[in-house]
Amino acid sequence: MPLFRIFPVLVLLLPLVEIFLFVEVGGLLGAGWTILEVLGTAVAGLVLLRRLGMENFRRTQEALRSGEPPLFGMLDTTLLATGGVLLIVPGFFTDAVGLLLVVPLLRGFVIRRMLSSIRTNREREDGVIEGNYHIESEEKKE
Repeated sequence: MPLFRIFPVLVLLLPLVEIFLFVEVGGLLGAGWTILEVLGTAVAGLVLLRRLGMENFRRTQEALRSGEPPLFGMLDTTLLATGGVLLIVPGFFTDAVGLLLVVPLLRGFVIRRMLSSIRTNREREDGVIEGNYHIESEEKKE
């Protein structure tokens, strides 16, 4: 099923999952520790975005200057930034996904899967008609 079809459902389910997790974890840890965890991951996300995000951005710029393809670095930076933003957003589920995206090994795995998916989709494209053409002006037809 294409992502654009299930995306609205995911957007509606995310708050419900987060509320459920807040109730469950808050019941186990207590309100104070739950709030502290939310604030702690938000601060960690901000620090992460400032430190590692700029470092990856510089690496991508260096790859461009040296003539290397920057796609891997750009995807790495994008996923790292997404992980940082998810850590800033309050919630245990978004924190878990954000932490997974911060781990370099898992980020590399996700990027390799994305790149192989792009290659596979390009290989499967049907309906492409290749050919040559030239433009005739209206004056020549008369």
